Amino acid sequence: MMKKRLLFAAAIVSMTVTMGMTVYAGSWKQDNTGWWWQNDDGTYPAGKWEWLDGNGDGIAESYYFDNSGYLLTNTVTPDGYTVNADGAWTVEGVVQTTQVSQRTTNTQNVQARGNAPSGANTERRQFDNYAITYEYFSVFEEYGNTKYQAIIEIENTSSGNLYLGNATFDIYDLSGKIVASETLISSDPDVIAPGEKGYFYSNGGYLDDVPMGQYTMIPTIKVKKSTLQAKRYPVANTSIKESRYGNVNIVGTVTNDTAKDESLLWLAFVLYDQSGYPIGVYGTNLLDFDAGKTIGFEGNGTFLPDYVTFNRVSSYEVIASPIQYQF
Repeated sequence: MMKKRLLFAAAIVSMTVTMGMTVYAGSWKQDNTGWWWQNDDGTYPAGKWEWLDGNGDGIAESYYFDNSGYLLTNTVTPDGYTVNADGAWTVEGVVQTTQVSQRTTNTQNVQARGNAPSGANTERRQFDNYAITYEYFSVFEEYGNTKYQAIIEIENTSSGNLYLGNATFDIYDLSGKIVASETLISSDPDVIAPGEKGYFYSNGGYLDDVPMGQYTMIPTIKVKKSTLQAKRYPVANTSIKESRYGNVNIVGTVTNDTAKDESLLWLAFVLYDQSGYPIGVYGTNLLDFDAGKTIGFEGNGTFLPDYVTFNRVSSYEVIASPIQYQF
């Protein structure tokens, strides 16, 4: 499987708990049965954990909702974790929190998308278990080489987890002749839960022996149903800056909130413009991600196209997930 994994060998370890790291906008609701969380789009979490910033202080707590969508309080969850009287996840009496990322802070901006970048297709296309919500393809010249950038945004519209597999990007000239078939396509994260988004992408792929000009791309992607967990590790203290070479640089910390050591962790960075569209996706690895430890990370967008500048980035998202394989 030709993805970012080819750079490293990793042991695959099963996770003990799934806690989605997307922080949803919405509000608490109550009836005679109990409390639940209603998202702004009218949906609500059920049979799962959610990180929620209910009071808008920039700090999210993790809550478990039963299969009917009601909050569990003062108990042990089905997967063996303790929640207090408010329903917040605790460890030895301490409420576990995570800082809401800049992506979450700008949720309204990201969801209410405006004008798309030139070369983007924003038509929503629904398939059996997922939708393609955004597709971007650009051919550019760099140091005398013809290169391209491509991003495909996938939304899980099914009731179960999905696995993002291999992809091929076929590139044609305006006469309909195929000039390249690219298979070195990355996908992040490996597994997406219902409602989550993932990305197939290529940054600066070379079009060998192809002159600059107008081209079109026809992608073939593999999205499968999955029984793997869509685990996300808590990310905090993030900030974005411009490196001395003009690249986008994101730093922060990530915590292994499980009882399992990870020999290798993959961090994906998604950059959004002021209209909420993804303009760059890239990643980095962390080694020796031991259980219970918090470690720092730095993700430098060195391999992004030169036109993906710091000034174009309005918000961003950091996705910390284990490397997973499904055959």
